[in-house]
Amino acid sequence: MRHFGTIVFGTLTALAALAVLWLMHGGGTGERGAAMFGIVMAPIFLLIFAGPFALLFLIFLFRRSRR
Repeated sequence: MRHFGTIVFGTLTALAALAVLWLMHGGGTGERGAAMFGIVMAPIFLLIFAGPFALLFLIFLFRRSRR
């Protein structure tokens, strides 16, 4: 498969971003405190969960464009 890394890491980046959005809204608990904590922690969650996949996605895109 020619674009395997791009597809896999792009999909994982999107899924991680959706997971952070879910955590940002309190993880479905309905409590305001959990939602506030999620909003405050969202940038850190994005760096931890989506950051590595986004970095690998960009590396695969860069390698593909150099060929």
